[in-house]
Amino acid sequence: MTKNIEQCKAEDLGCQVQDANPGNFGIEQEVAAMVGATVPAPTEPDDDDARELPAQLLVFLRRALTPIQSALRTALAAIYAHLDSRCTDYTPAAYDPFMLHAGPYDPMRPFVPRTLPNLLQAITAFSPRKISNGSAPNDGIPDGVSLARLLCADYADVVELKDDNPAYGDVTFGDTQRLFTIFPNIETLQLNIRKLTYSVSAAFSSSKLKVLRLPYLEVYDGYGAPSGSTSAIVYGTQVEELDLSALKEINRIAANKSNPPQIANSCTNLKTVDLSGVTSFFTSMDGGYPATYFLNCQNIEHIKIGRPTSFSSATITQYASGSPMLNLIDLEFGQGTNINLDLRYWNPTDKGTTFLQNFKEHIALRLTDQGSGKTLTLHRDVVDAIDAAEATYGIRHIICNQKGWTISPAPTA
Repeated sequence: MTKNIEQCKAEDLGCQVQDANPGNFGIEQEVAAMVGATVPAPTEPDDDDARELPAQLLVFLRRALTPIQSALRTALAAIYAHLDSRCTDYTPAAYDPFMLHAGPYDPMRPFVPRTLPNLLQAITAFSPRKISNGSAPNDGIPDGVSLARLLCADYADVVELKDDNPAYGDVTFGDTQRLFTIFPNIETLQLNIRKLTYSVSAAFSSSKLKVLRLPYLEVYDGYGAPSGSTSAIVYGTQVEELDLSALKEINRIAANKSNPPQIANSCTNLKTVDLSGVTSFFTSMDGGYPATYFLNCQNIEHIKIGRPTSFSSATITQYASGSPMLNLIDLEFGQGTNINLDLRYWNPTDKGTTFLQNFKEHIALRLTDQGSGKTLTLHRDVVDAIDAAEATYGIRHIICNQKGWTISPAPTA
């Protein structure tokens, strides 16, 4: 007795997939379990072509799901391995059943299959716990430590605090200083505050602080302090880096002198300051006091200013009245700066290769192309250094010929 080829093919396919002991049926079961689905149980082949159609489809699915099975296994294993790594110091109770515990099976610690449908449960097991910004010794905080333990026992170990909250409200100087009372050894600090308001002498004062980032601070209402005052955002710290990149307003309050609010005071390790969001700088020097943003911060090397609408180097490049920052070799302005720039008080000691390259890239090339009527006023020594290296850097050509500005004073005869 003969059969047509379609029927033979259907039965052959059915035998591959749905005979009593299908060799590949485990693949369908495993992949289906990973995605929370089910597959039909094996059956005997059927003589009816229509009834054999599911068998043919299962063969196609088997071939398609085999690479998916491998990819899912790899991805799931990697995800669960990462979750396991978060349990080095602490394992949430809800995640414990997912752990691959060594030793014989323990019925008191039931194992939850590490499948795709269970992955969300495994991840959410970590949500109630405290996840640190890093792990000791990066921030000094053991992963998963409770707030109570942190405040009572481990506070001295904390060397880094990074604010992970969305930017928020108005904070006074006194509020910020409490951090150093609680955590006296902070070296790196980031706060996502939007406004900082003067209330006491200094906002951040700690002998251990090295990096201060306020990347969302937009408004600084500070005290226009005379010489010797400690009213500043940072005072007397070891801070080397200060990020105020979002700052837009520097307002003077509670002042009886025409001095700008101090940004930093007596921070002799301060090297880098980012003020790239500020557009308006105080320029007055009334009352005979040093109108300076960085009082007694003589070792600053780089100040990023942005694109100002008012500016005087007297307030930015001096650490006291008449005392220039001799290490300041990089003033970085924003592209398209289009106001008369008075840099006459800026005269660093080293005006060599690094200074000249910085001047070319961060000042000359950043000036507006429509510079007719605009003047760049420099210290006499800076003009001479630029002209002496004109053949190498072409700074005067860029400023005067390409940008259309005037350099003052004129070249030395």
